[in-house]
Amino acid sequence: MIMKEMKMFYMRRERREWLIERHKFYVDQSISRVIRQFDDIANESRRFMKEEGWLLAIIKVPLVGDRNDYIMDLEMEAVSEGRERNMLLEEMRTQAILNIVVGMYHEWDKSLRRFVSSECILNFGEGVCEKDVWGADFRAIEGLLESMIPGIRDKDYFRRIDACRLISNVYKHGEGKALEDLRVRFPEYLGDPYRGVGYGCPSPELFDHSNLCVSEEQFIVLAGAITDFWSKFPEFVFYRSLDDLPTWFVKAASCERRGDDDSGAIDVSLVLGWGGWGRLFRWVPA
Repeated sequence: MIMKEMKMFYMRRERREWLIERHKFYVDQSISRVIRQFDDIANESRRFMKEEGWLLAIIKVPLVGDRNDYIMDLEMEAVSEGRERNMLLEEMRTQAILNIVVGMYHEWDKSLRRFVSSECILNFGEGVCEKDVWGADFRAIEGLLESMIPGIRDKDYFRRIDACRLISNVYKHGEGKALEDLRVRFPEYLGDPYRGVGYGCPSPELFDHSNLCVSEEQFIVLAGAITDFWSKFPEFVFYRSLDDLPTWFVKAASCERRGDDDSGAIDVSLVLGWGGWGRLFRWVPA
């Protein structure tokens, strides 16, 4: 008997375009409204040193001893104030970009789960497996994606999305397995390329969560990975058998999982030659 292929997911053109446009808007506005505000940090710090820095120095440095020494102490204190402001602004830029990356990743994750959940409602009815889709961990969702797009784990754009996941987890939780994985798989996100602190160090194991950093150039690459994901997602996803789907998904969507009463139900697989698909698709006469 020839096994009938089953269309499980359909990425409509309108949905794809909406997802990409929404994502690009987030990226463009994040760059123009947030990241661009930090373009002139060095000059801002110098201006601060010459103005507010001197005022702070006058307040902090006591007038004692030789006048020349006092002037020199004021200059040193003003320079110190300027450098501290520069460092604080650089740290703020780092935190701003990390927040943008975290928000971008979580929006991608929610958009993907929303898509899968909406397709489940169309296929199996409302209230069947949406909770399982939203409650599944990343590895479970990754397994489902692998069934949709064989070999996706090895694609560069998905590796960058996985880097976003690790960055988000390290930013939120600090020390832990995510940091260990980041050290091994994506050490380029540990260290500070703006100040040259540890950047390119051959020993990323020396870094902790406080060394997490994403440059603007790296952010653009990460953002491009999400665009590529939605652009390359297949329009239709077909499956030849239940064995091609992750076990957790089949269990969540099956009639057994739903606790349906099979009395009076017709197993459409017997009529249409769908093989095991009858576990998911039953027709109950009204």
